[in-house]
Amino acid sequence: MAEFFENIVLTDDEKDWIIDKIKPYLKKNDIEQARAIACKNKKARINSFLLQHLGEEVYFSNSDMVFNDEFNWSLLTKIELPSTIKTIGDRAFFNSSLNEIKFNEGLENIGMSAFVDTDLKVVVLPSTIKSISYLVFNSCPLLSTIVFKEGCKKVEIHKDMCVPPVDTCDIFFPKNCGIVITDDNKKYDYKTLIDFGYEKEIYPVMDKIQFY
Repeated sequence: MAEFFENIVLTDDEKDWIIDKIKPYLKKNDIEQARAIACKNKKARINSFLLQHLGEEVYFSNSDMVFNDEFNWSLLTKIELPSTIKTIGDRAFFNSSLNEIKFNEGLENIGMSAFVDTDLKVVVLPSTIKSISYLVFNSCPLLSTIVFKEGCKKVEIHKDMCVPPVDTCDIFFPKNCGIVITDDNKKYDYKTLIDFGYEKEIYPVMDKIQFY
């Protein structure tokens, strides 16, 4: 037991509380799941752990949201979201070590700055996604591709969803997907902007959109 807590700064009461929650995993010597459960219950900071992967079986058991700031500044490199998640909150993975994420079908909204300054390379978004907020993929220098899966019918994306540097990332939509570009409280239909012209400096994301 002492080995489990050696890198975690907790009070004795917090340790006792966690032990009750994670005993079944410790008995199976499943340290990774035990640490994930402790993380989820907010009794220790995830960046104190050696944990690098969270799977569906140990996270968000009854939740429909990744909460604001939940994994920011963490050492987490990989996560698989369960089918219950509908919203990823603001700054949820901000400045974390995340380089791989598997989004669930059922996810609808991604909040402001959710993946800022992460190591993501390729992002595949589910067909259920409805809105992507301001600076979601800002300052992700390794990010080369964002794909919206087949079946995505309509989605709102902020004009600054992935800048800077937007010129390193291509964004792919299904050919029949309706796209709405948002700018604070204003909304513009993508096709209308194309037909009537737009300023590249104001809507840099427009130049990266492709259809398949």
